[in-house]
Amino acid sequence: MKILCEAVSFGFGPVVKLIAIAELLSKDYELDFIGSGCSFDLAKKSVVFNNFYDIDTTSFNANIPTDIIDSYDIVISVINPVFGEQVLKRGKKLIVIDSLFYMWHTLHPVWKNCDLLIIQSFYNENERLKRESLSNAFLVGPIISSTTKPILDISKNRLVMNFGGADYPYLSKSDILPEFIKSIAIQLSSINGFDEKIITIGSRFSKELACLEEYGYIIQTCSHEEFIT
Repeated sequence: MKILCEAVSFGFGPVVKLIAIAELLSKDYELDFIGSGCSFDLAKKSVVFNNFYDIDTTSFNANIPTDIIDSYDIVISVINPVFGEQVLKRGKKLIVIDSLFYMWHTLHPVWKNCDLLIIQSFYNENERLKRESLSNAFLVGPIISSTTKPILDISKNRLVMNFGGADYPYLSKSDILPEFIKSIAIQLSSINGFDEKIITIGSRFSKELACLEEYGYIIQTCSHEEFIT
């Protein structure tokens, strides 16, 4: 059975949830990934996916080739009704993972029509599930990796700044965000005592921030295991 996996590119959070689930599924199933931005960047760093499609699945005008969707038995999508809508139109079985269920003012039809809706519990989900009459929903606890066992490295004194949210797809790409990051980084660069100064970010702004290397910064996208360590 082939499973197509996807996570909304809101930052590293949604794709980390997907990777945690994929780690378990990859023992028995063939998993491929479709997505863009920092979700694609982090998925590529993992070892659980066989093939990758670097395609925008998040923007409102996202156009996913139907032949890709049609070649899979099941699709798993994290917090992305835009992509889920296209999957359902192709008549494919869809599993939706939602770790931000509380934030929706109104539920998208995809949440009601998918085959399985897995909700990470946060606040008053049971009350809302009854009100919405969602028969396809299943509540779970924190969706975190059970296989990651990082080696604690206390030999280096590090400064780590994570800007994964810089890939938020509904903001236009402008000079404001990279200039803001540069300003912070340059101000902190004069502080002594750090063995390493690391900025973790997706590929969207990595080129604009490359100039910070002259201030001693390492600009990179870490795998989830590397970041935890």
